[in-house]
Amino acid sequence: MKRRNAAVTIAALSTVVALSACTGSDNPQPSSVSATNTSHGGSSSASPTASVPPDLLNYKIDQVAATAKSTTFLSNRASATLSVASVRATPDTTVVTFWVTTATPYASPISASRPETWPKLVDAGTGNSYGVNIFTGSQPGAYCVCTDVNMIEPTRRVLTAQYPPLPTGLSQVTFRLTGFPDLKIPLTR
Repeated sequence: MKRRNAAVTIAALSTVVALSACTGSDNPQPSSVSATNTSHGGSSSASPTASVPPDLLNYKIDQVAATAKSTTFLSNRASATLSVASVRATPDTTVVTFWVTTATPYASPISASRPETWPKLVDAGTGNSYGVNIFTGSQPGAYCVCTDVNMIEPTRRVLTAQYPPLPTGLSQVTFRLTGFPDLKIPLTR
């Protein structure tokens, strides 16, 4: 019982840290943002509108760092759009904020119970790759410290995930999500 309580406490604290680290404000306000494509391969742009719903799955987003399109991310080969809002690095942790949308709802290929499906952050200078932080709970297996997602839908659902701290001299990373072209993302410190 103590192990279960400890796992639940760790999961709750990690979620609070991840969400508080990525909001940037104690009083988030809705905003509109424009996105530009910095991916290699194809061109696209997006103009998502951010608002703060009651379920707090969305929050103030000042900008979108990069977007990309893919027809290989979803197993049905439907077109999907990846938008990366930010990679925020502190001395203790890194929080990634992004979302994926598609015209018709479809099962998500990424899941909290399969941490290997989440994006990797790659240091282009050293080639080091950083995976999402994981924890083990009372159920078998490992889970990512992240927002779980079951469906990719037309309506944006903001996802956050916690990663290890990145080297202090690093100013950008390569955001690598299977099925999408790599995106160069500047770090917010």
